[in-house]
Amino acid sequence: MENWGASDLVDLTAKALRMFDELLSRRKLFYAESRPEIVQHEGFLFEFRQSPVLTKKPILPRDAKERSGNGGPFLNPDPDFVVATIGDHHVLELNMYSMFRPMFVLHTREFAPQTDDLDVDDVSAARNVMASLQGGSGPQMMLYNCGVDAGASQGHKHMQIVPLPSSFKLYPELADSTEGELRDPAHNL
Repeated sequence: MENWGASDLVDLTAKALRMFDELLSRRKLFYAESRPEIVQHEGFLFEFRQSPVLTKKPILPRDAKERSGNGGPFLNPDPDFVVATIGDHHVLELNMYSMFRPMFVLHTREFAPQTDDLDVDDVSAARNVMASLQGGSGPQMMLYNCGVDAGASQGHKHMQIVPLPSSFKLYPELADSTEGELRDPAHNL
């Protein structure tokens, strides 16, 4: 595995797309384009997506031994999915069950519970990956489902990196920094 730091993540998008297409052609990776459904509720916009690939995705039971570090797909990752190691603590993989082309999982090299808070190494690794992807894939965002109740399918600490929705602006972009009020989100539909 290549160990990439922030300055080395130059051709990450091109490499990931080549890998994604090759894994898809070999039917090792599952992908179906998802279409957004935008819903406005009490002044906020929500984007919902459904994809048939999610029906194939295994979800660990709450008490599975893998949730406490005994096994799981991230301890010994399939090298076909590994895009890069990021710094000393993280591995960037293609998501086997993708709603986007490509979709990433960024996980710790050593086991840490998915219920742990993100630390500075996690945020730094995610920032480095997203900054490098912006040139080829457009703006990215990181998601962290902190535990089984938040929807985490695995117990090993991991983040997902996906394209930033282009259909509307996220809450922080709507904040008016001088007034502390939200602008009318209806103009973002």
